[in-house]
Amino acid sequence: MAAKELNMEDLFKAADKDEDGSVSKSEFVTFVKGLDGCETEDSKLESLFARIGGESMSKESFLRLITVRMKVTKETLLTSDFSLSTKDSRTLRRLLEGEFVEVQVGPAKDEKDLTRIKCCAVKDGLVGWATVVGNTGAAFLEACEEEKKPAEAAAEPTPAAAEAEAATHAAPQKTEADREGTSQE
Repeated sequence: MAAKELNMEDLFKAADKDEDGSVSKSEFVTFVKGLDGCETEDSKLESLFARIGGESMSKESFLRLITVRMKVTKETLLTSDFSLSTKDSRTLRRLLEGEFVEVQVGPAKDEKDLTRIKCCAVKDGLVGWATVVGNTGAAFLEACEEEKKPAEAAAEPTPAAAEAEAATHAAPQKTEADREGTSQE
């Protein structure tokens, strides 16, 4: 597949050749083998598909698999247009450090040498354009290494919370006074 701008829906359509709403093992292998630079053996792709998709992969599962998540490492703007130079481009809101976004299009460089992506803010679902790397090399977003979606990760208890929860369900410990009061003489 030649390098071109595809959104997530287009990627699914490219993979779902028979247009049945799901991606079969053979469609998956053909799709991945068609990606520029892919030299993975068919048998390895089939094995991967069996682990993640079973017999077929729903559209939702496929999109979840290919979704790239990024974490805001330095506050940046979410704007309405790719180019910040156009008079119609307006700020939608600020993306705050620690927020997560899901990439929809890009990355691509604009006329000012900014690397930008079209993304969806996980926090509120707002879609717009954000700068990944500025023209001086400053990074604003970084790839997320987490396997889980940020919302899923945030819903999990912290280790301290898990310990506190476990302690509340543990058998009550007898105090020294309890032991003295129940001793047989």
